[in-house]
Amino acid sequence: MSNRNIENKDIDKIIGTRVKMLRTEKNLEQGELAQMLNISQSHLSRIESGSRGLSAQLFCAIAMVLEVEESRLNPYKNAPIWFPVTIPWSFQTKKT
Repeated sequence: MSNRNIENKDIDKIIGTRVKMLRTEKNLEQGELAQMLNISQSHLSRIESGSRGLSAQLFCAIAMVLEVEESRLNPYKNAPIWFPVTIPWSFQTKKT
């Protein structure tokens, strides 16, 4: 099976798993990342569990806040560009 034949229902689960993996690699708690993204912790929890999808803007915002390329979240392993997006706002992350 090609990587491009991922079922639609699995896309949210794959992205959510990758968000959680990257968040834990950065030693961030769910609440901390949610605050940085200006979303609720329960919203982030649903994203990480795959029970809720996310907008293109939030997808890009997560990558920006976690300081990773969007491709690290991309469920299509061999696709260099999943969707082109420009982010109309800037994020300020906490520097500790």
